[in-house]
Amino acid sequence: MPTKKIKGKIEAWLKFVKIDIDGLISTINDLRATLPHVDSTPTTTFTSPNDYRVRCNHPLQIISGIFGTLMGWFNNRRLNNLRDQLQKVQGHQNWLLQVQTVDLHKIDELENLMGEVIYELHYVERICHQILVIRPSLTTNPFQHPKTNLSLASSSPTTALN
Repeated sequence: MPTKKIKGKIEAWLKFVKIDIDGLISTINDLRATLPHVDSTPTTTFTSPNDYRVRCNHPLQIISGIFGTLMGWFNNRRLNNLRDQLQKVQGHQNWLLQVQTVDLHKIDELENLMGEVIYELHYVERICHQILVIRPSLTTNPFQHPKTNLSLASSSPTTALN
């Protein structure tokens, strides 16, 4: 049953396409009829052997041709120089990007190291605090001379004597 439906749809589509193609062919034939008639014989014929030879150019044309060639060489050289300069700039940019990547990596390493140092400092601070709570006698100045009461850590001798 479904194959009959599909076969019917395909036949209807083919009829539509055939009608469409017939319309296109008639349109093309109508357009062809409106065009002027062209003879199949060539309109220009070479009668003498001089028609085949290459004629000499005017001297100004030769000079302009030489000038055009030189300008082409000049433009080519300028483009090559620009390409070389762009490659240099690109090389410098790539180098700067590599340096930046290395620097960012070093900065990350320094930040990690600083985090570790800060962690260790906090740890030492907690330990020192606990030691001072246990033995408060450690808070005295270890650099003070016991007999003269002079501090070895002071900044000037006059303040130490007072």
